[in-house]
Amino acid sequence: MEFELVTFDLPHGTFHALQGGDPDGQPTIVLHGFPDHPPTAKPFLAELGRRGRHVVAP
Repeated sequence: MEFELVTFDLPHGTFHALQGGDPDGQPTIVLHGFPDHPPTAKPFLAELGRRGRHVVAP
């Protein structure tokens, strides 16, 4: 499953995230802990996407 890097320009800063899965699926925000970053979780994120979720991992 492919994920794209997206950028959110918000009033308190710019944030980057991986986004993928079913665009019409239930939105699912996946937060991670130090020192991991979203690319290390791609297998887990892909599984959520295969199960119909729209995954965003900042």
